[in-house]
Amino acid sequence: MRKLALMLAIVAIACGDDDGVDTDGGREDAGGSSEPCVTDDDCDDGVFCNGTEACMPSMARADRRGCVRGAEPCLEGQACDEERELCATACDVTPDADGDGAIAIECGGDDCDDGDPKRRPGAAELCDLEGVDEDCDDATFGTRDADNDGFVDARCCNGEACGNDCDDGRPGVNPATSEVCDGFDNDCDGSVDEGVMVAGYRDADRDLHGDPSMPVSACPGASAFSLVDDDCDDTNPRRHGAQVEICDTLDNDCDGRVDEAPTATTWYGDADGDGFGSPDTAIQISCEPLEGFSLLGTDCDDTRSGINPGADEVCNGRDDDCNGRADFTIASGDTEDDDEDGFADARCGVFGTDCDDRDPATYAGATEICDGRDNDCDGLSDDGTESTTWYPDFDQDGYGDADGTPIRQCEPPRGHVLRVGDCDDSNRNIHPGAVDDDCNGRDGDCDGRADEDADLVEFYPDDDEDGFGDTLGRRTGCTVPSRGFVTVGGDCDDDDDAVRPDATELCNGVDDDCDGEVDDGFETVTCGRGACMRTVGLCEDGVSVRCTPGFPSAEICNGLDDDCNGVVDDTPVADDACGDPSTGVFDCDAGDCRVVACLPGFGDCNDFPLDGCEADLATSLTSCGSCGHGCRAGDRCVDGVCQLEPLDLAAGENHTCLVLGDGSAWCWGANNRGQLGDATTTLRDRATRVVASGGATFGGVAAIGAGVQHTCAATTSGSLFCWGDNSQNQTLRGSGTVLIPTPSRDGGVADAIRVDGGAWHTCFLRGSGIVTCFGDERFAAVAGQCAGGCNGDNMGLTNVSNVAVASLLSVGRHHGVALRGSPSPSLPVAFGRGSEGQLARGTLILEGPSEATTTSDGSLGPLDVIDVAAGQYHTCVLRSGGQVLCAGANAEGQLGRGAGDMSDVTRFAPVVGLTDVVKLGPGWNHTCAIHRDGTVSCWGRDLEGQVTGVLGGLEESPVAITLPARALEIVGGLQHTCARLEDRRVYCWGANGSGQLGNGSTAPVSGLQLVTGLPTRVDP
Repeated sequence: MRKLALMLAIVAIACGDDDGVDTDGGREDAGGSSEPCVTDDDCDDGVFCNGTEACMPSMARADRRGCVRGAEPCLEGQACDEERELCATACDVTPDADGDGAIAIECGGDDCDDGDPKRRPGAAELCDLEGVDEDCDDATFGTRDADNDGFVDARCCNGEACGNDCDDGRPGVNPATSEVCDGFDNDCDGSVDEGVMVAGYRDADRDLHGDPSMPVSACPGASAFSLVDDDCDDTNPRRHGAQVEICDTLDNDCDGRVDEAPTATTWYGDADGDGFGSPDTAIQISCEPLEGFSLLGTDCDDTRSGINPGADEVCNGRDDDCNGRADFTIASGDTEDDDEDGFADARCGVFGTDCDDRDPATYAGATEICDGRDNDCDGLSDDGTESTTWYPDFDQDGYGDADGTPIRQCEPPRGHVLRVGDCDDSNRNIHPGAVDDDCNGRDGDCDGRADEDADLVEFYPDDDEDGFGDTLGRRTGCTVPSRGFVTVGGDCDDDDDAVRPDATELCNGVDDDCDGEVDDGFETVTCGRGACMRTVGLCEDGVSVRCTPGFPSAEICNGLDDDCNGVVDDTPVADDACGDPSTGVFDCDAGDCRVVACLPGFGDCNDFPLDGCEADLATSLTSCGSCGHGCRAGDRCVDGVCQLEPLDLAAGENHTCLVLGDGSAWCWGANNRGQLGDATTTLRDRATRVVASGGATFGGVAAIGAGVQHTCAATTSGSLFCWGDNSQNQTLRGSGTVLIPTPSRDGGVADAIRVDGGAWHTCFLRGSGIVTCFGDERFAAVAGQCAGGCNGDNMGLTNVSNVAVASLLSVGRHHGVALRGSPSPSLPVAFGRGSEGQLARGTLILEGPSEATTTSDGSLGPLDVIDVAAGQYHTCVLRSGGQVLCAGANAEGQLGRGAGDMSDVTRFAPVVGLTDVVKLGPGWNHTCAIHRDGTVSCWGRDLEGQVTGVLGGLEESPVAITLPARALEIVGGLQHTCARLEDRRVYCWGANGSGQLGNGSTAPVSGLQLVTGLPTRVDP
């Protein structure tokens, strides 16, 4: 449609024939030139009335220069006016030259262009980019509103009259919209993002964190822009203030430190290798950078390296920088794909194929439609299409008849319109959008309903004539029928005039007042009390009733007044329903059974009061001795003790011994002096049971202790048994017997509860709290005092004089320390040799027992000690707050404050870094501590791996030891360490030349070793 008008306009303005030159006749032009033409201007003769010349050398009718004369500019019935360069209709011949049904203005009509049938009064005004006046009305300009925001495209013009939507491809852009920060002129005032940009920082590496030294203003979410100013390296996305520290020798979190407390974090697959990963790919958790992975999971296309948040936007109609839109800025307010049709603006050069980037229906290759525009960007408008459908409009109400025969063509035929939907094309008052209020029973607005806009009334049938109609029979109409209908509904029984909304409810089983409830509104009455209480309505099922109380029953613990005496749970304060009285004491509390106390040997281990103290702690495999303390498979619970559970651990110089829950004793390691008690002197590399003389069973052991080459045990009856080296009477057998390979009892001891050994002496704790020692009394090792001049064996028993009541005992090589509880509370008392400062009295001394309360700063007197540990030549104590203090030898770091630091070693000083210790583990030249959470730390000599499990040197401060379960007890020998764990297993580490690790070998080995040879089941 536009093509013909444009062609005629070009003919009217630009074309003509030169003087005497006829291209068909082969004559030259007025200038006499014979050069071949290059452009149409080379062929133009400046004459209007002979048509438009064109440079078309390939045409058969072209002259020797390649010029071809065009068609005559005027239609039949028009005269060509060369002076005015126009075609004038010859009114006496053809008043309507273009045949469009409209008379030319020259002939007294109103056709503003009688040479173009598409221009006439009444034609549809199109929003064409050239501003053609199709309807011969300067005030109209087309009503194109592509984005449906109610504003006409500003490119719809007719002279000076234009629409006011500056971007008809975006519904959020029009004069009524407030400006937002998005790079567009939202309010159509000619300015972009005025007054809405925010202050921020440049983000060159696109990690969403900005460079504080590069402040800029932009829109939030803009590429390379961030509101956060914590990026210390804007060239590396792995470095900014919110990044976690990883293992890459960089200061990732910008705090000035490198790789401090590095953390494993999430890495995203980076398939295209552009430095940005995709959140849709498989992730990896790692502390170290991974090849092919990125910390940033923000890539929107991981198959193309040129598309990522760090890429620069290119004018290609594609979202290159992953901000959600193709927004390369060609000019202010003009981006590469404003109509978001996926085709770049033709001004983008090689990538641009969209000749109208404001129209989503226009781009190279689009389907041409009848809209006066070049939709497919081939330079022609509406070419090759008849895609517009026109519908017949007989009653001329502007709506076509959907049942009529449509016409498909670009030009609007007479009597046809674009809109369809008229349901009565013979009545111009009936069409979509009309007001349907005339109450005539017809569908006046073609919506399938009649009279919906009229003032209709509702009415209901009233068969029983009680003034209320049947709601289910509701009808509507313009008027109410004169008989049988009323305007008030709500009658639930239209056959009974006594049943209606204003009726009084009766006790008759009928809903008299139509409120949906039968016999409602009658009062209720209550009688009886407690469980006997009853509440009834005075009308039930249409019958009047009276209240009858229930019958009382025996009172039980249920929160109810079962016997109906007005008191809840008054009789059975406790009864068999709350548990077996033979296992505990129970009470009834607000209807719930409560366990007041369980009798000895029983426990409420399931927290369910109704079954009382259900667990027999003496035999229960799941709660042996206490709730939740279970025995292992194959074990038995006897008198509240799991028979296979390790209970007490002791370490000698190169051997270790263990007591199990069944009272048996087991040892492993060096046995050259019979210290394993198995009636031999053969080394054992796995746990071996201690036997009595003659191979009889030795049992009933409650506690065990070990010296350098001897071992002693206290039984449940208080007896004391010793075996091994007796060269200095350390097993209390007299100096005549130097080796005791099986347990030998001292008949005079009947109250031993704890025992420990030194180099050649032994001390034990009595049930009365007295500490007694025997053996080599040199160096005052025995009880810190000498019976024979401190130069020989002590054949008898000697009590530590300054300990009246003790609770703990630990013995070193030539000294010991006991925790005295009376007369002064919680004081460590050290006795024996003090030549290395191990007695912690502020001096190197050798004297009797005395309170070891001296500290390095004179203020930390250990008045609240809860555990003690004596090493070979050093002593450590544990305070109730979890702090450890040590004194004595420090050549190998035993004091945990740096090896060789001998400053003031005769006074207790804290081990740095220990604040939550609950138990100490003594070693010969090292010490271990168990923390509140069951983990372990050790320090001191580690040459044989007795601290860390790996051959090393000296650990001058505590190091963490990783165990497979929580530790309950830990002990150390000269070159090895063993721990008893919560999971009932025993592990050892360090030297193994004497089999002291108990792993079934004497070969050197690193790491924790499980002790083997211990029983795995108890035979019934």
